[in-house]
Amino acid sequence: METAPIHGQTQAQIEQGADPYYVLLNLESLATTNEAAEQWRKGWRDRQRAEAGPAVGIPRGQASVSQPLMAMQHSLARMRAVILEQSKKAEQSLGPNVRFWFTIASMSFLIVLLGAYLLWSFLPGSQFASQSITAAVSGPPPILALQNSTTSSFTAGQELRIQGAYFNAHSTVNFLLGSTRLQDTAQSTAQGTFTTEIHLPATLLAGSYALQAQDHHTGQNAFLSLTILPRLDATINTTPLEFITPGGPISDGLPFAIARGNNTPSTRQITIINTSGAPLQWNATALADNNLSWLSIDNGKSSGTLPAQGTDTITISATATDLASSSTPYMGHLIFTVGKQQAVIPVSLRVPATGNEVIVSSIPMSAVIQPGGGCLPTALTFINLGNEKVEWQATVNPSDSMYIHLDKSISSHGTLQPSGQDGDTAATYLTCTGVHIGENLYHITVQYNGITQDVPVSVLS
Repeated sequence: METAPIHGQTQAQIEQGADPYYVLLNLESLATTNEAAEQWRKGWRDRQRAEAGPAVGIPRGQASVSQPLMAMQHSLARMRAVILEQSKKAEQSLGPNVRFWFTIASMSFLIVLLGAYLLWSFLPGSQFASQSITAAVSGPPPILALQNSTTSSFTAGQELRIQGAYFNAHSTVNFLLGSTRLQDTAQSTAQGTFTTEIHLPATLLAGSYALQAQDHHTGQNAFLSLTILPRLDATINTTPLEFITPGGPISDGLPFAIARGNNTPSTRQITIINTSGAPLQWNATALADNNLSWLSIDNGKSSGTLPAQGTDTITISATATDLASSSTPYMGHLIFTVGKQQAVIPVSLRVPATGNEVIVSSIPMSAVIQPGGGCLPTALTFINLGNEKVEWQATVNPSDSMYIHLDKSISSHGTLQPSGQDGDTAATYLTCTGVHIGENLYHITVQYNGITQDVPVSVLS
């Protein structure tokens, strides 16, 4: 079917571009279309930039217009602008006063921190205390001494007067006895001296202690050695221990006798028995009165652990070296400590002027009564200081033979070997029957080398 001619041209002629009018029309139409499309795109882009916002309230996948490309960028820009504007307003509302007070608070905190550091560095015991003390203190170290006392041996509960020198001026001085802090304090003078009284605790156990005086300001210390003696010269035992010598149980002390000029030590063995049903630890200390050094424990064996019902042996030594002869014995103590309990055994040393002598210990004798009128066995000891054998004999007075006995008899005797040999010491043990405390004195007669001595016996509770 033929198409109607247009402008006198058939369809075939038009398609072949034979008509110049139609060709010109096609070119103009294309240019107009392109220009219109470009204007439309520019207008759409301008509108998108002007609105600069995403489609709101339309679920994803149903929007008729896609999200603008610049929406996110312009949205973030607006958010930054709003936040920056709010920050400027907040800063202007705070004003310079807040910055001023913040600076003052920071400086105050730094000042307090620095002051605390300086205070801590000068306290005693800090890691910088020794450096501070060295820089702040010069001169001799502090010293501590007893005032108006010729001995450093005291008993628990006693009061002693001490003096110190070379401490820091106007400083408080604290005192420690061993590891126990005392309530007593002292105040030093402008010259760093003081004089004060120290009260020893009444519950203090016997033994050797170091009294420490500490300057509270500088932390410097001064020390003084003290010996705390038991209050009584009688044997006291609150421990589960028992003590036996080769001659028998120790009841009223441990006697020694050494002639003047004899520098050979005299020794005694003591067997320690644990009477309890559990193991226990023990410590032993030998103390001679008046800071003398004649009494000691041999081989350094001064402590140990005893099993239940177990035993151990130590050796006690006495020497008369550098001791003057005396009519009265030198005294000391053996102190056994188990926890907070102690056993105290008095020790005596007689030093006669000559060696041709026999020492009879425990004159007078004291027997400790038991329920029923009996008494604990009490030793009467003989010690030969001479170079020859000595025969001795002890006899209960006939009027007392119903009440007291020697080795379960009315008399006892023996032979003493020369001094320094085995057997130069002997003992006989007194027992009682039907006696009464303090009612009267009982008597024993002792004979040796043609010498007769009366030994009075009293009964104590």
